[in-house]
Amino acid sequence: MLQAREHCDFSCNEKMCVTLDKAGVPRDNKWRSLVMYMRGLSYHDYLSHQQKGQLQSLLTKLFIEKQFTDDKFAEVMNQNEKIFSAPYIKKINLTLNESQKLLQEFQSTLRYRRGDIKDLESSTANALAMGQDPDKVIASLRVAFRDIIKTMDQDAARLDQLCRTDSLTSLYNRRAFDEFMGVAIEKSIQRSQPVSLIFMDIDKFKIFNDTYGHQVGDQALVAVAKILKHCVHDYGANIPAEIYSARFGGEEFAIIIPGLEEEKASFLAEIIRKSVENYNFLIRNEKGDIVQKGIKITISLGVATLQDEQCPSSGAKSLLNHADLALYHAKDRGRNTVVRFKDIQS
Repeated sequence: MLQAREHCDFSCNEKMCVTLDKAGVPRDNKWRSLVMYMRGLSYHDYLSHQQKGQLQSLLTKLFIEKQFTDDKFAEVMNQNEKIFSAPYIKKINLTLNESQKLLQEFQSTLRYRRGDIKDLESSTANALAMGQDPDKVIASLRVAFRDIIKTMDQDAARLDQLCRTDSLTSLYNRRAFDEFMGVAIEKSIQRSQPVSLIFMDIDKFKIFNDTYGHQVGDQALVAVAKILKHCVHDYGANIPAEIYSARFGGEEFAIIIPGLEEEKASFLAEIIRKSVENYNFLIRNEKGDIVQKGIKITISLGVATLQDEQCPSSGAKSLLNHADLALYHAKDRGRNTVVRFKDIQS
């Protein structure tokens, strides 16, 4: 039997109103709207499982503390905003850093090639002024222009590679990874083969950064990337599939493996997990001298596989969501573990 409902400014059914009363939420639109809004966010696909977990923790803490003041309302709203914006801010910062380095490289290339053109102009003018045979000058010009065009093509290829490479770890970046995933899924449909994705995240990386500083954090990212490349290289030598490794963003890494089922992808994930766990991380100063050693880093990994019967249009999103959910469960189970998506469906 429901309790008698007293006056409440917020429009909701009687059962929900009584539930909010028991939780101690004030009977006004401001607080009840916020609580219902936060409660409903867990049903939205646009939030990652990590974000949903953070919002759930924030809501649980609010119910425990029962501090329904104006200051607390402003604090909760601010924390909500940070949870929502954190992934986008991280991605924007990574993109800005990559773009800045690429622009510097492009400007350097332009200055260098501008010098080549000026040298060619100067040598041609001198040759003509000295009365050399015009046919010989033209023949030399043709050779010189061909060399410059060849070099500029090489520059273009190098710049294209820079556009697809993470400047810190030398792995592929998110842009290149998205391209690879699209191609891999298309091929899996055409060839009736599966395609697997391994999602991984360095455990408690924020605490690591807060403890040792962001420069040391960058060293850790580079170290994990090297381990990842080494494991992928050794494993890839024994299978016919191409394996694409990327820094997905921040402390997150991803591997896309066309033609490989979830069982074998999980085996590779476990090799990577153990290799990172067994690695003795060193901290070096600006001179390269070792100042601390024996530091341990662990990673959590989620594995998912897209079967060939799934359509390409929804395949990438589905595969990413499944791997992300598996990674979330790996974190929830205590970190430093591998979780397969199919193992959390039952």
